[in-house]
Amino acid sequence: MASDTDFSYENDDAIDALHLYDHYDNGEIGGHTKKHPNGWAETAIEQIEATETTEGSNGKDRSTYQEVHWDKLNVSDSELKDYKELWNWYQDELPDKWNDYVKQFDQTDPSNVDVPKYDPNKQYLPPDDGDFDKPDTKAYTGGSDNAKGEMVVSTDAIKYFAKQLRTVAGDGKGVFYDIYNKFGELEPKPGRFAKAEILRQKLAGSGPNDGGLIGDTQGLMRQIHMTLFTLHDALLTMAKEYEDNETNVRKKGEKFKDMTEDELNQFMSDPFADIDGIQDYGGTESGGSGSGSGSGGSGDGKGGDK
Repeated sequence: MASDTDFSYENDDAIDALHLYDHYDNGEIGGHTKKHPNGWAETAIEQIEATETTEGSNGKDRSTYQEVHWDKLNVSDSELKDYKELWNWYQDELPDKWNDYVKQFDQTDPSNVDVPKYDPNKQYLPPDDGDFDKPDTKAYTGGSDNAKGEMVVSTDAIKYFAKQLRTVAGDGKGVFYDIYNKFGELEPKPGRFAKAEILRQKLAGSGPNDGGLIGDTQGLMRQIHMTLFTLHDALLTMAKEYEDNETNVRKKGEKFKDMTEDELNQFMSDPFADIDGIQDYGGTESGGSGSGSGSGGSGDGKGGDK
């Protein structure tokens, strides 16, 4: 409800803020318990006002007055009765009982907010175990390339680990993508009072540049996916480097070349950058929308295995 709404008298903004037409449609106005379709009262008032004409002078002060031409309404006799009841309420009761309506329906007043006590036995949300498909991973039992432990580095182990990463973070699929899509299905509904709308905006965001907690979590899931995806590619490249090194040791008798820190950073530049990107999520200023992309490497995680 807008904080600058003037509730001191009946006016369109205040009527809208109090949802009086909705209450009338729902039969919640005292003395008017008949229910109507959503939006009926507001539409009917507009239709009635459209038939009004300004008539000539009336009485000693020669003032003009508005006259409703009921015959111009294209409604049945029973509907006309409802229209006249609504109009009488709008013209007479609404001004007279305005202060009572404000006290009853002003949801900025905490005393008007009916919060039922939490019932632990009640199912408030549709049942959902929140589970995701478990990736099919197996424990590494050793590779044939280093059965006797002669190699300094087992490239089979590296490639196996990379393959396991791909089962978790595949080409546009995987457990983190499942979580990403699951959060995308969440759609908190706006509340009827100010604090409920504030909570909804915290969860779902307030605009294109603010994804709220949902968008931030989606962005985090996608960033983790990207990190594992690019790590897979980097490990395969590093394994190829080790295989070439081992070949030179076996066939050329060269000394095994240890990988330097600079070389490791070069191989791992993309996943390291994606790991750094994870810290962008979860902060108080984070505005993740769930649509960002990983930095460098395979872009959006839609590349194939190398």
